Amino acid sequence: MRFDLRLTRPFLIVISLLAGVAASGGCKIEAPADPSRDAIFDFLIYNCRSNALGFGGDCVSHSSLFSPPEEERSICSETMDVVIQPSSWNRLQKELKKQAALGSSAPPSVSTFGISPGFFAFNGGVLAENGKIYPIPSGSNRFVEMDPEARTATPFATPPTIAAPGWFGGVLAFDGKIHGIPLNGTSFFELDPNTQTVGTYDITTFIPYAGGSLAPNGKIYPLPNLKTSFASVDPIAQTKLEFGGSPGNADYAGGVLGPNGKIYGIPNRGNIFAEIDPKTNSVTTMGAAPGITFKWAGGAIAPNGKIYGMSQTAFAFVEIDPIARTTTVFELVFEANAYSGGVLAPNGKIYGIPFDATMFVEVDPETKTATYFGAAPGGGAWSGGILAPNGKIYGFPYNSAEYLEIDPKANGKFCRSILLSAYLNKF
Repeated sequence: MRFDLRLTRPFLIVISLLAGVAASGGCKIEAPADPSRDAIFDFLIYNCRSNALGFGGDCVSHSSLFSPPEEERSICSETMDVVIQPSSWNRLQKELKKQAALGSSAPPSVSTFGISPGFFAFNGGVLAENGKIYPIPSGSNRFVEMDPEARTATPFATPPTIAAPGWFGGVLAFDGKIHGIPLNGTSFFELDPNTQTVGTYDITTFIPYAGGSLAPNGKIYPLPNLKTSFASVDPIAQTKLEFGGSPGNADYAGGVLGPNGKIYGIPNRGNIFAEIDPKTNSVTTMGAAPGITFKWAGGAIAPNGKIYGMSQTAFAFVEIDPIARTTTVFELVFEANAYSGGVLAPNGKIYGIPFDATMFVEVDPETKTATYFGAAPGGGAWSGGILAPNGKIYGFPYNSAEYLEIDPKANGKFCRSILLSAYLNKF
């Protein structure tokens, strides 16, 4: 026969248990798993089977109302599509800050390798799932596969016939294929890194865009360059939807995905900042840009959630705060056509890719300062850069005869899903 005592009022539970102990001469009651809990009674249901009363067994405790909190899932265990959802930003930011806190082992260093296919060769590049990088052809007559580990650049397919500059930047879609954004090209292209085959879609006479970003909804949002509207491109269906009138002189060079899931255009000749909402396919403006032409080219998001535009001829860098919707210029730059693209490294610093600049630059988002190092050749050397799995940054030759490698000497490292995500993998 089993005596099963189940009481719901905490006070009566304790009284009954004490009485049972007295009657049995010492029935053992196990304490709750965590005695430091604030609730003294912990609402435990005790089943006491007392030998003294002839029912056998011992006294055990069960807690079905309390369990340890689940450990937060690491952002590095997610796929790249999950990483760029706004709901994942807190976990991503925690990882970015964790790596940044590890700092650097030494000052950054620079080297070059390989042979460029010619002048006006590339504008940006994309990291693929196979760990290789694919520069986006501007005037190059061949596609190229870069191997960061072997430091090689191997030509393969021929781009569609176009006049330079053909494409400006690209993105990695959720299906693992790379999509090139047309500047002077007459179509978007789709490159399959596994088969090294290239196709085109949305063929028109002229599509002037310059860079863009993949959104959390899986669509591509290219940034207009002397274009009268914005666009949403479905890389799977290979269709394009135009929306919104260009605010003012809407001429951008690159776009950056913010923590809120919106995309921020980097003004080049444009006179206003743009915020694209992929959920509604709408555009709002925020802040005025200086009247000077060729202001900024490309940008990068930092661990603090803010976006930093690289100075082309703005003679200063710019900080875009997506949450406060403010823009702030900082740190004078004394060269025109200085940088084309910026890349976040695991140490939390952003590295500008020299175009006409004669020095390399490391931007510290926390202090809003810039540190210059090394010597760059100028002359439109490189355009766009990508962080590889080995922690090094690779720049793509525009007029330079060689490919660029910047080693930030970061102690930390970004995991694969972060590297492939639209936060980093774009122009």
